[in-house]
Amino acid sequence: MNEQGLNYVKQQLTAGINPQALKQAMIAGGWQSADVDTLISAATGTNLTIPETPQSASVINPTLASVINPTLLAENPRSASVINPTLVAENPRSKPKLGLVFLAIVILVIILGLIGIYFFYSPQRVFAQIVAKSSSIKSYSYNYNVTADISASSGSNTFSEVGAFFTKPSKFSMNLSGATDITDALKPQSNIVLDGNWAMGATVQKVAGEIRYIDNNLYVKASTLPQFGFDLTSILDMWVKIDSTQLNQSVGSDVQTQLSADEIAKIQKVYSRNSFIKFSSLPKIEKINNDTTLHYIYTVDNEKLLAFVNDYSTTILGLPSDSLDQNSLKSSLPTISGNIWVGILDFLPRKFDLNLGVKADSMIPVDAKVVIGGTMTNFNKPVSIETPLDTVGLDEVEKAITPPAPVVKVDTDKDGLNNDMEKIWGTDQTKADTDGDGHNDFAEICGGYNPTGPGNFTDTQLKLSPPGTCPSVLQ
Repeated sequence: MNEQGLNYVKQQLTAGINPQALKQAMIAGGWQSADVDTLISAATGTNLTIPETPQSASVINPTLASVINPTLLAENPRSASVINPTLVAENPRSKPKLGLVFLAIVILVIILGLIGIYFFYSPQRVFAQIVAKSSSIKSYSYNYNVTADISASSGSNTFSEVGAFFTKPSKFSMNLSGATDITDALKPQSNIVLDGNWAMGATVQKVAGEIRYIDNNLYVKASTLPQFGFDLTSILDMWVKIDSTQLNQSVGSDVQTQLSADEIAKIQKVYSRNSFIKFSSLPKIEKINNDTTLHYIYTVDNEKLLAFVNDYSTTILGLPSDSLDQNSLKSSLPTISGNIWVGILDFLPRKFDLNLGVKADSMIPVDAKVVIGGTMTNFNKPVSIETPLDTVGLDEVEKAITPPAPVVKVDTDKDGLNNDMEKIWGTDQTKADTDGDGHNDFAEICGGYNPTGPGNFTDTQLKLSPPGTCPSVLQ
């Protein structure tokens, strides 16, 4: 016997519903006449057979079909006319079912979304995209910051002269900003504005200036320079021009500024075998300078990095496999971690930071913490860099910073008076004792005696030097 149906019949009869009207409504809801008689008989405790008589079902609670027998309701289209949607919605049994279905749909959408994000924005795929997209970057602006905290390690005695230089904790900071444009590979152009300082204890050295590279010429201007024990003020705010010929001569060969596509492909293959950069599993979506970006956290696996260096050295540089000291390299590798933000649509880098932790060892006698970070904007937009007009060459700079050589005066007779002084005093530059009195000219002048004759200084000689004063041989 259907317990739900029995309970419903009892409720309706208790509410005063006529058994015949109740039977008519249940039959309209899809019930068999005999089954309804059985339920009503069980509910009343009597054996009844109720005749079917037409009666309005509007007074009957029409949720019977959906509550008691939903399968019959779906199969019997007549039941739709007796169902009250409001009462069905109020049925406490239907609410949990609808809520669970909705919750399941939401969870499914979230799971599918996360799966899509993971595969589409997986760190490996994004890193590959960054490398691939880097070749499409022809110009961009940047703003970088570099800071370093350095101190000597008390436990290191190798390269003691380097460690001694850092007996006091030192802090270095530098800001670099500018733009670069390699649209024309034969005539790249760029500029760097730099401003930094180096603090060692109470001593602070500062440096500031600008570097421009235009038409294969390098232009350098210093506005502030550290003090190196000699005066550099004469070259401040001067644009120094170094043409490509001078630059190549100074480094001994042509400078290669770009890797070829073949070289990049080789490096990518080496990296694919030794993927030393480990990204966080899922990125965060963040705004950087009004751009929507993916924020990844990364670390460097030093074991993989060492394997990459070895692989690169042997397969690309052609060095012998035993050319690198594995133990020394392993102990000197810093800890590396950081963050990178890339455009969610174009995969171009917008911001980054790199943290290096160096511990002193036999190769590096200092402890250091280095942070490099910055932002990049204006990708593939035109860059305009002006060529400085008033410039000087390296030879002029060399003259300006080279102290003049001391002027050596000639003293022909070796009496202590140079030839120029001999002329002033009227003495003979070929004779150490002009007046032949047994005393050389320099000694007589120092004693206040006339070097050209007897007695003391003449009135004219007194004007040249007070008695008891010796003229300098270089004067």
